[in-house]
Parts: sequence; C-alpha cells; structure tokens
Amino acid sequence: MISPMKLLALLIVSAVLLAACTFVNIEGDNNSVSDTGGHGGGVSLPQSTPTISEQLHHLHNAR
Repeated sequence: MISPMKLLALLIVSAVLLAACTFVNIEGDNNSVSDTGGHGGGVSLPQSTPTISEQLHHLHNAR
C-alpha cells in the first residue's frame, strides 16, 4: 500500500505535469485553432497536391 505522503507527492507531481500541458483543438474546415487558455488564431494550410488520377487526367489532356 502507498503511504499517504507518497500519494500526496504523486498527486502534486501529476497536477504540475497536467498544468504544464497545452491542449489544442482544431475544428472542421474553417482553419481555426484554439487552446484551453482561450488563445486562438487562423491557420494557413498549403494547397493539396493533385491526386494521381488528376495528374494522369492533366497529362492525357495535354496531348
């Protein structure tokens, strides 16, 4: 069995570690990000690369 002092020390260490973490939430397609502290902002995402079928279609039409 864990002594009460060790349990208290474990709880304090766990609380400190959890308080140091930042949780980030990214929602849907609107490119918005926010964390648990209420900070947020927009995210610029690169344009996606064409799929192989799109590339083949482009090559076929380029002839």
